[in-house]
Amino acid sequence: EQHPLKMTVVGSNPTEPTGDYMSDEIFLNLWPIDINIFDDLPKILKIKMKILMELKSPWEFLDLLIHSMTIQINSRYISSKTQIHQYVDITGPVWIEEGVKIMSFTTIKGPAYIGKNVIIGNNSLIRESIILDNSLVGYSSEVARSFIGKESKFHRNTVLDSFISNNVNMGGMAGTANRRLDGKSIKSDSVENRIDTHRLRLGAFIGQNTIIGARTQTMPGVKIGTGCMIFPNSVIFNDVVDNSRVCQKK
Repeated sequence: EQHPLKMTVVGSNPTEPTGDYMSDEIFLNLWPIDINIFDDLPKILKIKMKILMELKSPWEFLDLLIHSMTIQINSRYISSKTQIHQYVDITGPVWIEEGVKIMSFTTIKGPAYIGKNVIIGNNSLIRESIILDNSLVGYSSEVARSFIGKESKFHRNTVLDSFISNNVNMGGMAGTANRRLDGKSIKSDSVENRIDTHRLRLGAFIGQNTIIGARTQTMPGVKIGTGCMIFPNSVIFNDVVDNSRVCQKK
């Protein structure tokens, strides 16, 4: 199969806040990040189109999102319509929208953005991350320096230095490895070969409507396309193209 970066993308969509048109081709270098993510960003995290046009990789987009959050969220806002249970520890600047439920013994270290109706289960740890509306971060999960799209679901997962798109479901004990064992710079697949990301910490990039089976592990810098199904107990070393099924027999 062709690597997604070889595929032709056509069409255009209107975008805010510039009022110009942003071609899907801008997002070709950012695969598996979908153009719809741009519209899903809350106003406080909006990014100008001219900046997006300069990006050459999905990890640059993740860096930009985290940097934007760090700049824009410099104080604490917690909606009065949230439910925060006992023994929750919130430190640093945070923006927590209405309808959020945070269960006991959870720690949130800012800067962090938590969208509307997000549920964060007991014993979870959220650090320097963005979690969009209606997502569920279930019991005993860790999310650090990552972006989580709308309506995604996690349960006892570890998500580190990663971009997770809308409607992604990760089975229990699945995780995104973010460092090489030898401590060297992480490489990622490109059109012709593997390229150096010049990063010592980098997790996974997972497209929308993808299911990750229980106890699956993604290696640093891996990209998984939209509409994929990764069967349980898999170890993903290379990119997975859109609409793939991955089952590793033992």
